[in-house]
Amino acid sequence: MENQLVAGFLQRLPSVKAIACIDAGASKIAFQLFTKEGEVIPISKDLLFLPALKGKAGNLTNLKKEIVLEHFHEMFQSAQALGSSLQELFPEILLVCGAAGIGTVNAREDFKNILCNLGFQRENILLCTDADLLLELAGEEGAILICGTGSICLGKKGTQIQRCGGLGRFLGDEGSGHYIGLQALKAALAHEYGWGESTSLSNALCKHFQKESLTFLISSVNKGEISAAEIAALAVYVLEKAEKEDLVSIEILKEASAHLAKLLLTVLTKLDLQEPKAYLYGGIFKSAYFYNLIEEKISEKNYKNLSLVNLQDSEVTSLVIKQFLSKNASLDPTV
Repeated sequence: MENQLVAGFLQRLPSVKAIACIDAGASKIAFQLFTKEGEVIPISKDLLFLPALKGKAGNLTNLKKEIVLEHFHEMFQSAQALGSSLQELFPEILLVCGAAGIGTVNAREDFKNILCNLGFQRENILLCTDADLLLELAGEEGAILICGTGSICLGKKGTQIQRCGGLGRFLGDEGSGHYIGLQALKAALAHEYGWGESTSLSNALCKHFQKESLTFLISSVNKGEISAAEIAALAVYVLEKAEKEDLVSIEILKEASAHLAKLLLTVLTKLDLQEPKAYLYGGIFKSAYFYNLIEEKISEKNYKNLSLVNLQDSEVTSLVIKQFLSKNASLDPTV
């Protein structure tokens, strides 16, 4: 993917005004604009100058393409940069977009059509999965562990790529936000019915749904009427209650961290990486409590010379572009 990314830059940079980065995930969309030298271009919106725009969810797995397009329009509405309407600049911008939920050819084409509908030129768009972009940070040898609504681990050793997990909420996504949220629902319902341990998750989830009982969820969850992102959003209560020593919440997080550690260690072992660097990406890693659990689970296996980098939920595309620009002081091939 790096060759494709570099080639895109080198071929088109002389003819464009700026470089744009989009990160589109299950919980939000982020947009940043850069000069060809890698300086952030501020964006004006609602009387504020912002380094980046943030919008609603942009994952085609969970949302119809019409809804994702609407979220983009809302984010860009009335925004300005470089002295004009932001969207008026799009035909003259090189765009690198990292998106979740574009694992199929059809999904990629749908997402690219959305970007073209916004005004970007098809030939100036590089569309990648968020996992592909994260692998760029790993360099020649390393691994990435993604834990958002879903979970996946990818590793790289030269041209060899190893994957573990990422099969979706029914067949995989071990340790993910969806996994944690679902375990919270199970535990709270078991408590409510009387066959499970007492847990403060019950009251927290009742307040979240503004109901006195959680039994109304049973049919909706089993029919898939509640999205993976909505269930994953419940993970925040597990993190909160675990820090307050709720034993059920602590056990859920221990199990989740064990699943994630297994994904990472499986990839590292398969590739036989000697001094690997592993990048952890996802909002859940903002929790020092959960991050420490992951560290403990990994250290139990005593993997040789492993170093962890916690990216939390940074904008991946911008990180990759900044790294690329820092290595290429002049991106204009005519210089």
